[in-house]
Amino acid sequence: MLGQRSEEGLPIIVEGSQEWEVEKILGVRVVRKQLRYRVQWVGHDVDVDEYLPKDLNHAPIALRAFHDEYPTKPGPPKNLDYWLECALNDTWPEKRRNDNGA
Repeated sequence: MLGQRSEEGLPIIVEGSQEWEVEKILGVRVVRKQLRYRVQWVGHDVDVDEYLPKDLNHAPIALRAFHDEYPTKPGPPKNLDYWLECALNDTWPEKRRNDNGA
């Protein structure tokens, strides 16, 4: 089921791939015209890697919360409203053009 919670720190299987639950978006920057996010995953230490918006399309509520809290930061992703709509309808978003764009 969409939005299911995993045991602390354990991945869930989404469309055949392992995914971890986003606890919080920590930051964003633009690299080569693409947004890059720092993420805190549930049950894990702070991750030093950066992720493209398409990698976080199953966490639109966390993305919206971050951009609502920091409206002057780059973003939000162009397809965030679509991802939120999919979450509300309990469906998985399809890949779209500009998934990584601000």
